[in-house]
Amino acid sequence: GKLWDSVKDLEADDFKSFLLKNKVKNPKIKVLNKNCIGAKCILTYVITYQTGKDYSFNSEVKKLATIENIENEGWRISDVSNIKTYFEAQKPLEVQKKSE
Repeated sequence: GKLWDSVKDLEADDFKSFLLKNKVKNPKIKVLNKNCIGAKCILTYVITYQTGKDYSFNSEVKKLATIENIENEGWRISDVSNIKTYFEAQKPLEVQKKSE
């Protein structure tokens, strides 16, 4: 969507700058499982990163993606779904009272 449109043509240095600007640190993608039949593959993968004002929040998102090999176009993502999302704070959250 809009996020992809904003980053798809960025050079490596510009992408790093985008991540820093949006307070994302140590992004990693790991493929856990791959099951292919013909021109269709289903991947299970995990995205991990740190975020927050001082990068004190760890995030892990496990997803399932279906990719298909479209003739003359190459591999394309046809579907993505979330399996689970996990957040961990390295320090207590700072909650402010709503002003009246």
